[in-house]
Amino acid sequence: MDLTIDQSNDIYLDAFKWSPGLYFAAQEQAEWLADQAEVSTLGSSDTDTADRIQKYGEGNAYESFITGDNNALNMALTLLIDDLDLDKRSQKYLTSDDVVYMSLATANSDTFSTVTSVLFSEQYTTSSSLATCIETGTTNSDRTFSVQSGAAILAGSFIMATIALLF
Repeated sequence: MDLTIDQSNDIYLDAFKWSPGLYFAAQEQAEWLADQAEVSTLGSSDTDTADRIQKYGEGNAYESFITGDNNALNMALTLLIDDLDLDKRSQKYLTSDDVVYMSLATANSDTFSTVTSVLFSEQYTTSSSLATCIETGTTNSDRTFSVQSGAAILAGSFIMATIALLF
């Protein structure tokens, strides 16, 4: 994510790109975790983050989770604040020059209220079978409510705007 300061000291950040493949990988995990007792990168049939993202394309990704009854600001702050948790590297990925893609999906959960899977990637190519997927996305589940890429783009933009305000 490139940070630019113009002549009037305004700060601009490059927007994250949305990826259908990363979105579907995030959606799959969020929906699976909605029925689980704890949050983990392990998914159905013991799949991990790499397995899920490879199912929908090629590349790498880091996965972060947000649980609870959150609004966009709380989600942005949860991802941004460094609480010295060595397993939570979302702050690093939000501000990295190398991370290009961010996709997220949220599912309702009796255990967590909501569970959100957020995927960050430096490089990712969505499978050609999803090449015609447009940025409005669709879902088969009635419990996933952030089904549009616009939500991911808006959340990513909001997170980056929050970062800019904090600096």
